[in-house]
Amino acid sequence: MTEAQPSRPFGPVRFVAMVVLLAMSVFATTAVAVVLIPDATDYVRAGVMKHDRLASLPSPKIVLIGGSNLAYGTDGALLEQETGCPVVNMGLNGYLGVRLMLAESAPQLHASDIAVISLEYQNFYNPSNGDPVSQLMLAKDNPEIIRYLSWWQRLASLSQLPHVAQEKVLRVMHSVVSPPSDNQEVITIKSIESLSGFDKYGGLTSHLGVEWPYAEVDRFDLSAATIVPDVLPLLRSFSEEMNARGVRVIYSYSPVKRDFFDEHAKAINALHERLAELPSLVVTSLPETFAYDNSLFFDSIYHLGAEGRERRSKQLAADIRDAVFQGGDCVAGPLGKQG
Repeated sequence: MTEAQPSRPFGPVRFVAMVVLLAMSVFATTAVAVVLIPDATDYVRAGVMKHDRLASLPSPKIVLIGGSNLAYGTDGALLEQETGCPVVNMGLNGYLGVRLMLAESAPQLHASDIAVISLEYQNFYNPSNGDPVSQLMLAKDNPEIIRYLSWWQRLASLSQLPHVAQEKVLRVMHSVVSPPSDNQEVITIKSIESLSGFDKYGGLTSHLGVEWPYAEVDRFDLSAATIVPDVLPLLRSFSEEMNARGVRVIYSYSPVKRDFFDEHAKAINALHERLAELPSLVVTSLPETFAYDNSLFFDSIYHLGAEGRERRSKQLAADIRDAVFQGGDCVAGPLGKQG
């Protein structure tokens, strides 16, 4: 008589289950590495502080929306003094993308508020969905950000977990093998871009008075680039929605080095013409207004030092007063839709 053989799970099902468990284990390990290994800087943690201030300010308020040109180049205290309006500077990193930068501020904008958008020029030529690594690092410290990301952006950010984990592990290994020496430069981007470097308005101050010893960043061939098709529609949709709430939306150009502006003046002015055609968006000044001498910048074609920061902030305040308050100061009450 033949002995009965013990039953076994169906082969393919068992194999798939093992693959799924392995994938889940790898994902969990990767996620733990991303969360537990410290970031190179804590710069993006300023996003939490900015959101807290945004939610706490009464209306009317001025909300600055954009990238690092705002973080480095706007004096919130001076802007408040010049306009009489409380200010929150939401500017952090242009690589977050236009879509997220607009979406994360929109829920806290109310009637009589002034939204000032100022994008780095790259934002008109790079995908509006932004860089998934930058978004992942921001969401890690502020999970609330996830609600402002599309499903595609969320999946793209999750796909970057292995890359971010690998970079962190390699950085830790390098620091063990080659620890910093006393002969290294004291000034690093890590020493500049830190949470402690921000003031209460959301502006970065840690670079003020510092001489940057390295090459500049962010220069690109703007004249050879093509505006991505969805950025202008995004700006139009945002400004129309805000106007319907009684929020005035202003576009103010990023400061930029004079030689960069001169080299690409034709393309920049063509961009200006397209922005000026958006009926719901007030473009307050010509782009050349914010083209400053190279000596006023820090490490980038966009990042201003102390003197440039003051100059830009005063110009921005004057533009807001002229466009919104007819030359006066911040007053309570809805602004209504622009004509």
